[in-house]
Amino acid sequence: MKVRVFWEKYKAYAGIFLLLILPAIFVFFFVQEEEVSALNEPVDMVETEMETFFVDISGQVNNPGVYEVEGGMILIELVDKAGGLTNLADLVFIAKNLNLSQKLVPEYKLYIPQVGEMQLASQSPGSSEKVNLNTASVKELDSLPGIGEATVQKIIEARPFKNIEDLKSVSGIGDAKFNEIKDKVSV
Repeated sequence: MKVRVFWEKYKAYAGIFLLLILPAIFVFFFVQEEEVSALNEPVDMVETEMETFFVDISGQVNNPGVYEVEGGMILIELVDKAGGLTNLADLVFIAKNLNLSQKLVPEYKLYIPQVGEMQLASQSPGSSEKVNLNTASVKELDSLPGIGEATVQKIIEARPFKNIEDLKSVSGIGDAKFNEIKDKVSV
């Protein structure tokens, strides 16, 4: 008899409880099961493949040549892939002018000079060689008209350049300054 009285008194609350709680429990278990099954589905291989492209490395590396690399590869990995540096490689030039953690881009060209090679090139009187934006030393970049120390650092940080027009993306180099130096630079 007491159960019947209890039921009559609280059946409205029991109904509300069943209407609210049971669907919530069902949704919780159903959604959790879907999430677990989604984790077990195979990953689409097309989305996870990395882009590959070609880069060129020459100069003082053990195995110079053109290499196929994956997107996301950095400069030091390219040097390793090319067999590392030779004993004649200009380590001072590398330390001052190359960012070894820089990501590679398609058609990138890297030249590692021999010790003393860059000094000889910059000392040749009347040299008509263009300044390579990707490999030039601080001194060589600073020799360009209208380019000062701050802009030289920005150029080095923006390396590598695919073409000389990419130089316009460097802060401080507008159309006028670009037109002044475009015949004196290369990539």
